[in-house]
Formats: sequence, structure tokens, C-alpha cells
Amino acid sequence: MKLYFEDLEVGKVFRGDECVADKNEMLEYARKNDPSPFHVDEEAARNSPYGGLIASAGYTVTLWYRSGIPISGSIAFLGGFEWHIKLPLPVRPGDRLRTEVVSRAMENCPLGVTRNCPLLG
Repeated sequence: MKLYFEDLEVGKVFRGDECVADKNEMLEYARKNDPSPFHVDEEAARNSPYGGLIASAGYTVTLWYRSGIPISGSIAFLGGFEWHIKLPLPVRPGDRLRTEVVSRAMENCPLGVTRNCPLLG
């Protein structure tokens, strides 16, 4: 069943699928899009402040999107939206991530505005 705006409740939590940061996929993404040494070179990464390979922010956002597919598939229409994503810790190979979206408020618009809080972790 698809949800419409009027079906959303403040505080409603939507959880996405769990995604695992796959080392090979992470490296492939970084080589193409963000080849910083701590994303693509294990030895350089060990000697970096991170102490090992970490995912680029772009790859982390890819996992966020992947995890959120069931959420976006359950909503009938999604207009414009804002991202408020914090990446407080580096994502490492093998880490498990899940998107969580919380409907925060519906206000200031005749059609309503829903404020969501995407989280990774």
C-alpha cells in the first residue's frame, strides 16, 4: 500500500534495508570517483589518521540510497526534499548500515511539509 501525505504521522519511523560496505565495491567506487589514498591504498590508509581504509562520502551516500529503496517505494509521491546527513564516523569495509527516516513535522504549507531525518549507522 502506498502512503500519501495525509497518511503520514509526525514521529512515524521508516527503516530501510541493511546494507554492508563491501570492500571491493568500496574500492571500485573510490578508484573511479574519489581516489584519495585512504580510500584506495591499504598501506597509505593504515598510515593515515583513520588507521585503515574508509569509504568515500559518495559511496556512503550510495549505500544510503540503496538502503532507502523500500522507503521510497512505499511513498506515493515525494516532491522536493533537503538532505541533512551527518557522517560522524568513517565507514569501513564490513560495516552494516541502515537508513532511518523520521517524519518530524508537517507545517507551514497548505499541502504540508514533512521534515525527515536520514541517519546512517
